[in-house]
Amino acid sequence: MPAGNRLIKIRILFFASVREIMGKEELDMDIPNGCSSGELRSLLLKNHPELSKIISSSRFAINESFGEWDQKICENDVIAVVPPVSGG
Repeated sequence: MPAGNRLIKIRILFFASVREIMGKEELDMDIPNGCSSGELRSLLLKNHPELSKIISSSRFAINESFGEWDQKICENDVIAVVPPVSGG
């Protein structure tokens, strides 16, 4: 986790099976300043172990753009948690 104790506010949007597991569409959360999307994934799993089967294969979009797991999250960012989808 990033050093320091300053927290920033973000909004997390849940889609499809992640939404069903969480029982809600969104969550406002305080995270450490400098947190990456990979670190957020770990925080979510720690706080919501029921996500363990789906979170590792889900993608995170920060402000509607998919990025790398080391991408830093900023104050008031909106993070979408999108599980794998299938279709034809």
